Amino acid sequence: QAVGASNAEREQFRAQALRDWETILLARARELRSGGRLALANFCVDEEGRYLGHTTGADMFDSFARHWRDLLRAGRISETEYVNATFHQFYKSPDEFAAPFRDPASPVSQAGLRLEMMFTMVTPCPYAEAFRTHRNARDFA
Repeated sequence: QAVGASNAEREQFRAQALRDWETILLARARELRSGGRLALANFCVDEEGRYLGHTTGADMFDSFARHWRDLLRAGRISETEYVNATFHQFYKSPDEFAAPFRDPASPVSQAGLRLEMMFTMVTPCPYAEAFRTHRNARDFA
């Protein structure tokens, strides 16, 4: 997910993330002994479009972008600082996560890695859960 990015920028993030994913998997393939198992836990955009910071209510990254723009408008950061502020992350979809395993010609499959199981789940934010219990804004801050 590349919040606030143009389609072209989003595609650049995606392409780099997929290259990085293959590099990571190939490194793990070299480290794994024959018959070994590898368990991965990854942030992703799930089948319902949810991702870290965007599971309920407000979108964390939209909020970051709005606050960053406010700092620019208030003169607290420069245009250069605003433009250069980027979270270097891309949340893959389940299909993007699985693609290197599903293509028998991919370097990942050729290295011997196989995908046995994959699932998504939402882990509730522990801070938000605690706030719902105690309702104390000072403790939440």
